[in-house]
Amino acid sequence: MKAFNQPHQLLKKTLVLGLALSLTAGTAVIAKSPLHAAAASATANGAVNASVAASIYKQFEKYVSKPATLAKARAYLINNITRVSKTQATIMTLHLENAQLAHLPAFSEKLYPQNIQKELDKAFRKKGIELDALIGATTDAKTKALLIEARDKGYKLETSEGMYYPVMHYQSFKQFQSHINKDIASYIDLMAVASNKPVAFDGAIVIGWDDLISRTTALETFLKQYPKSNRAKVVKEHFQLLKSRTFYGASNTPVYDSFGPKGETAINPKVRAAYEAAVNKGNGGSVFLSSIQSLLKLLDASNNLQTPEINRFLEKQVE
Repeated sequence: MKAFNQPHQLLKKTLVLGLALSLTAGTAVIAKSPLHAAAASATANGAVNASVAASIYKQFEKYVSKPATLAKARAYLINNITRVSKTQATIMTLHLENAQLAHLPAFSEKLYPQNIQKELDKAFRKKGIELDALIGATTDAKTKALLIEARDKGYKLETSEGMYYPVMHYQSFKQFQSHINKDIASYIDLMAVASNKPVAFDGAIVIGWDDLISRTTALETFLKQYPKSNRAKVVKEHFQLLKSRTFYGASNTPVYDSFGPKGETAINPKVRAAYEAAVNKGNGGSVFLSSIQSLLKLLDASNNLQTPEINRFLEKQVE
């Protein structure tokens, strides 16, 4: 593990930049709807009382608007989501995500001090990264309080290069899915997959190439099904990123890392196999899979070597 007194500015900047992308895409369309919007509509649990739903919505908005009451807002939504309309529940869920993303950089700073990082490392070595286990393994009162705060605000912990930091815990949003609109329920599924097992870690692709292609296709499908979704812009950014990963890989796991007879760069055979497996299942109208199919034809013609023609093709896919 790297020394805690060495600053991890690069990682911190990367995290903040990632959050900025999510926030820029995630809040642009969200506007607070009228309190009574669709209050009389049915939820998964039946009809709701319009005045009660409006009161709950109003109270939630008060909580979620302030970082100091973010945990209270989340608990309030969990306990009352069945008492509001599906439209209100959807907006409340999106506002909770917005608030969590907005507060994450500030909360992250609380975990960066050297003494907190040391306590987190001790607990991690005993129990792993799961948050409740860390809470149980931590003896330092301040660190335990921060871990409880992270859990209650809807975050989880991850570690990289000896540093511990909070991230969004999208799996916890699944409890809202049966009460909200289908597009946002599907969005939560996509984000939970990405949160539970990130595509890349420390500059390397850490999932299978077939899984990467499957995830990219799922993002494309969402955009086709829900082009006007409030979260379409966020999903499009993830789609563009995963397309780039599919066609280029990452710095430590490039797609073209093999060599031809004269030392030319060639495609990794495992990546090619994943490409072939994906297109053999049929593209189902997927533009992304059709692009892979076209790339395979170019690779056949070049004997799997990375030629200028292939480079031009790849550039068009990610522009």
